[in-house]
Amino acid sequence: MATYTLDGRVGQLLVRGRELHADVAEAVLGGSVELSTQAATQLSITLSDPDLSLLASCLFDRGAACDYADLKLAVAAVETRSDASGPVLEVSARSLGWRRLKQAKGALVRRNLSPTEFAALEAKAAGLRFVGEASARRRQIARQTGDQAETSWDTIQRLAQEIGFIAFEAAGILYFGRPTWLVSRSGARRWSVTWSPDPAQVSPGLVGVPECRRSEDDASAAAEVTVDLVAEDADQIRPGDVLALAGVPTFSASYLVTSVRIPLDDTRPVVVSAQTPVNPAPQPPASSSSGGSTSSGSSSQVEKFVAAAIRQAGDRYVYGAEARLSDPDPDAFDCSELVQWAAYQAGVRIPDGSAAQLEYCRRKGTLISVATAARTRGALLFKPGHVAISLGDGRHTIEAMGRRYGVRRGDVAGRGWTHGAKVPGMRYPK
Repeated sequence: MATYTLDGRVGQLLVRGRELHADVAEAVLGGSVELSTQAATQLSITLSDPDLSLLASCLFDRGAACDYADLKLAVAAVETRSDASGPVLEVSARSLGWRRLKQAKGALVRRNLSPTEFAALEAKAAGLRFVGEASARRRQIARQTGDQAETSWDTIQRLAQEIGFIAFEAAGILYFGRPTWLVSRSGARRWSVTWSPDPAQVSPGLVGVPECRRSEDDASAAAEVTVDLVAEDADQIRPGDVLALAGVPTFSASYLVTSVRIPLDDTRPVVVSAQTPVNPAPQPPASSSSGGSTSSGSSSQVEKFVAAAIRQAGDRYVYGAEARLSDPDPDAFDCSELVQWAAYQAGVRIPDGSAAQLEYCRRKGTLISVATAARTRGALLFKPGHVAISLGDGRHTIEAMGRRYGVRRGDVAGRGWTHGAKVPGMRYPK
């Protein structure tokens, strides 16, 4: 039976700077906190609201502070719906620091500094702490404007991609560096987990056998591990930490924590996922702007398409979402809507609905193999009921993955893709 008490995880919630009142805590039906290197930290709560008095109280108004433990969040969305128990209120809150970086836009040029120094300055402006690996200085770095306008978050992500780094925010810290550096740095928090056929040797709080996976579909031979933990301090694990796994043959190693799911139900385990630290290949900009700037990305149609989708990382997934195509920054998508909206930003029209998009590609003669699509930047990957945009490195996608994940980078391997296609009307490099 689910347990939500002020003595447990629900008691770590602060709304507008105060603990939940007992009657509000009793109304909690479910919820979780999800942290990831691929998306903004998000808190989701479902509350019973039979007379809509919670909604009327404006306690969870959009923008209201809604913190959990060391996570500073702000309410991003409030929805009402009905379930078997009657009317319920669904509240989503996202990282405040990430939100500030996503809102910072407009012309900005900084001279004689490195991408790391640029990211550190933007983190400070957003009220975030910073952990970053040193990188080479540039004559100037600019936050792009015009038809490829960027937010500070977009610029940081672009710079990371150009030099083979990853960038993400977790628990008020902006991380900027290579995965191997993040795992080996002296200040990294390490969490040791041991499994053994002998129960006496198993780490306290480990539930079951760690889920481990390595596939030949991933050329890097990276492994992924997931552990369920009920240890008292398990909800303190954060992306960017190190998970040291022992006792599992061929999988005993140190991994970079990539996601943590903390259920508000005290009876359910914290789910921690981690990956072998593999550094992404640098993707230098295809062209530079006049005056020697090294911050300008490719102006190709495909790059506009992909960049538009990447800029929405961290947005909510809402099935059936209908974003205005002319809206420069919607906050909710489903999988096909992200494809349609991003294509429109690049000057291409494509129908909505993943099945309709696949049929449209079939009619236009742009179908390609899944393997080719995985290696073609801006190609589409389809499986029944879902579509994603390939990043062209053979390993990753950008997609509206589902309600639990929102818009985020995903993996190509092991996903059951059935078709690949180029977007009809899109000009792909030869």
